[in-house]
Amino acid sequence: MKISNISPVLPVADIQKEIAFFEKLGFSNTHDSLRYSDALDYAVMTFDSQSIHLQLFADGNFVGQQIKFWVADINQVKTLFEAAKLKGNLHEQTPWGTHELGCYSPTKHALIFVQEIA
Repeated sequence: MKISNISPVLPVADIQKEIAFFEKLGFSNTHDSLRYSDALDYAVMTFDSQSIHLQLFADGNFVGQQIKFWVADINQVKTLFEAAKLKGNLHEQTPWGTHELGCYSPTKHALIFVQEIA
């Protein structure tokens, strides 16, 4: 067996705010439920060839998820955060050999960008 891709589905309280947030990070809304219904309750956000799915849960009874993105250069992510005016926490030279930059989405999902130190 081979798994070619894994795409997390994140529950969100306000899908329009989440879409706008991910677009600030450089993701594109490549598919959403407006293609087949009048309700915006699902969206696929894609960056490069990787996707995150967003699904509306109006009751908000869920716990935020944590997603790690492995990147080649954390400075490019830092520049992206600065351009998008996003606040993030940068942890350089972690004891486990990484640089990490993280932030929270509007629904409080933790997004952590990780660069392994060679």
